[in-house]
Amino acid sequence: MKWKIATGSLIVVGALLATTSPSAAATGRLNLYGRVIAVSHLNPAPGCYKGTGEGTTVENKTDSPLLLFPDGNCTTKVYWPVKPGETTKNRNVGSVRVLK
Repeated sequence: MKWKIATGSLIVVGALLATTSPSAAATGRLNLYGRVIAVSHLNPAPGCYKGTGEGTTVENKTDSPLLLFPDGNCTTKVYWPVKPGETTKNRNVGSVRVLK
């Protein structure tokens, strides 16, 4: 009897784990064009990404909003939002936070 209860509990826990998923990545491409280097991220996961510095063009071809920061760690209180599908030019981009 105890074994059946334990087995049933394991099945319920397993079912719950199978239905919960970690944060989904944004769908699409994030492109950063700096003065010296270009960087592209396909389906970027939520988090902070290194930018390409002053004079950066950002193409947000994802389904997630972005926040652009002048520092390299997405920590300053100064940031510029970029909506999905938008492009912004000539920004000082030390880092980019993907929100979705």
